Amino acid sequence: MGETILVVDDVLAITSLFSELIKRNDPFCRVITAQNGREACKTAATFLPDLIIMDWEMPGMSGIEALIKLKRNTPTKDIPIIITSGASEPTHLKKALDSGAIDYIKKPINELELIARINSALTLSQTIKDLDAQKHKLQNEQSRNEAILSSLLPANILNELKTTGYSLPKRYLNVVVIFVDLVDFSAKTTTLSPHKLIKELNELFSSFDQIMTNNDCTRIKTIGDAYLAVSGLSEQPGNLVLNAAKAAREIQQYLLNPT
Repeated sequence: MGETILVVDDVLAITSLFSELIKRNDPFCRVITAQNGREACKTAATFLPDLIIMDWEMPGMSGIEALIKLKRNTPTKDIPIIITSGASEPTHLKKALDSGAIDYIKKPINELELIARINSALTLSQTIKDLDAQKHKLQNEQSRNEAILSSLLPANILNELKTTGYSLPKRYLNVVVIFVDLVDFSAKTTTLSPHKLIKELNELFSSFDQIMTNNDCTRIKTIGDAYLAVSGLSEQPGNLVLNAAKAAREIQQYLLNPT
């Protein structure tokens, strides 16, 4: 299947045996080895294997110490780790699982058991990767949707929708409405390609949006080449008439000098 497995044991004969068994089960599997916990941590961070099979009893840094360190390191925390040990006490199994191991295999190793548990762990590893990819995809979709909504709705309305799922109608008794209409733009559209027409409108309305934001005004909608905004929807203190006038003036200045 082409996965990478890191085998960690201070006994060279055991790493060689595990490598042989794994390659026999899957010739396309890549097996890398380490001889102690410290080396295992460095190798795992470098190669990011799909699975780690690690002995508990090793000099220097033990397998459990390496397991804990790997689970605290963001790049390696999701790598499934199987702990092997000659100890059969239930406390060893509990400590290994509590520290983050996915499985615990008692030595001497049975070949069929080893391969079965490796396959199970690799399946879990792939599932974790698929879920992580889906998570990132959903986050990107959510960010894109929020960007679209934020360009269409006032911030307070958007926050209300995100918090409660709906937004109740509100009455505003004191507002100033700003209409912007591009004179003779309809006639100009007959000489522009659709691509250039949309590009020009997008550039204009994006600049208008920034001007409205700078002057505490709110874009309501666009209708063709017409632009509708309002001063007075924001809860920020200020002179709503002056804000509207400043926004209108800045739009005129922008149209006279777009650069």
